[in-house]
This record gives sequence, C-alpha cells and structure tokens, in this order.
Amino acid sequence: LGAISFRENLLLFYPELVSTTGIEGIASITAHECAHMWFGDLTSPLDWQYVWLNEAFATYVTGLILDDAHPEWRAADRFIRGAAGAAMTRDSLVNTIPIEFPDAGVTEIDSSTAPIVYSKAGLVLMMVHRWLGDEKFTAGVRNYLSRYAYQSVDTTGFLEAFGEGAGSLASEIIENWIHRPGFPLVRSRRTGPVLEIAQERFTHLAHEDGQIWQ
Repeated sequence: LGAISFRENLLLFYPELVSTTGIEGIASITAHECAHMWFGDLTSPLDWQYVWLNEAFATYVTGLILDDAHPEWRAADRFIRGAAGAAMTRDSLVNTIPIEFPDAGVTEIDSSTAPIVYSKAGLVLMMVHRWLGDEKFTAGVRNYLSRYAYQSVDTTGFLEAFGEGAGSLASEIIENWIHRPGFPLVRSRRTGPVLEIAQERFTHLAHEDGQIWQ
C-alpha cells in the first residue's frame, strides 16, 4: 500500500524545457496514480471484470485534484472535451462494450476498451456528481470506501454502499449506464403545447436497439 511505480519518461521535468502541457501531464499522471491508493488499494475489485471501479474513479478524481491545485488549467473542462470524444467515438460502433466487462474472461485493457472503462465511466461519475452535488456524492463515496476498506467488491456491492450514502436513485442511474453499451441520441418535437421527447441508441451504422437510459 502506497508503493507507486511510474514510467520514468512520464515524470521527467527539466525547467525551461518542459512545456505547460508537459507539466500538466506530470501532475495528471501523479494525481491518477495517487488516487489508486483509495480506488484500487484501499478497496479493490473482486475480479478484473469490475476494474472500472478502479479506473473510473481514479480518472475522474484526477480532474478534481487538478482543479483544486491549479484551477487555471480547467482540468475538468478539458477532461469533458477529451474523454467525451474518445468515449463517444468508440461507443458509436455497433460492437462496443459496456463499462463493466460482460464476463471475467474479457478483461483486456487496450485501445478498444480503455475509452469505455476510463473515459466513459469517469464521465458517468461526473454526470452523477454534478446532479447530486458535493455533499451527497461525497457521502456515497465515503460510505463505499468505509464499507469495503481493505476488502474486495463487485459492482453490486459498490452500488448498494454508494446508494446508502447518496440515495438509491443515484445508484440506479449509475447501474443503468454501467451495464448498457452505447449512449443515447435524444430527440425532441413540439406540437402545440405538447413536447415529445424520445431517445434511441446512436450508432454510425443502422442498428435496432431498444435500450433506454435513465
């Protein structure tokens, strides 16, 4: 616990040579790996199938840390732009994957899965955080980490513990996004005093899908 290993090239800093982007990169990777001391070390996934619990939180918390330390970098805004592009590009394919791996045998983290497990999952946490507010979101996270400190947990255990602190509806929304591949395209149409809103899964190729996102 507390032992963090880095690739040397990700941390090397030469004054007057490293760009601002390079400095931000060093801070980002440091914050992300330190966040794993809670999300991954203090509480660990029961199986690699649930690795999103590590990476979603570490990815999202990175932005919170940098926003607190260097608000002028606008890390959260940049996370939205970068993560959304990567996640939605991958998720718009018919054969995408849900945030939680469908089974323990499919756990490879590569260019096809990382945008979902890291970026999309982190964005879902951001969405729920901004909807709940700091107090309820923090209460949910605190209850989760306290409940499973020095233990392993799966998605169900996380949702139960988080919901007890943040509210059951918050857990329902997260579960809704965690187990469904893709993302919705929302359409609206106004006919006189009536506003009709409909949603369907967005894909580049035609694909029938009856999923509904909460």
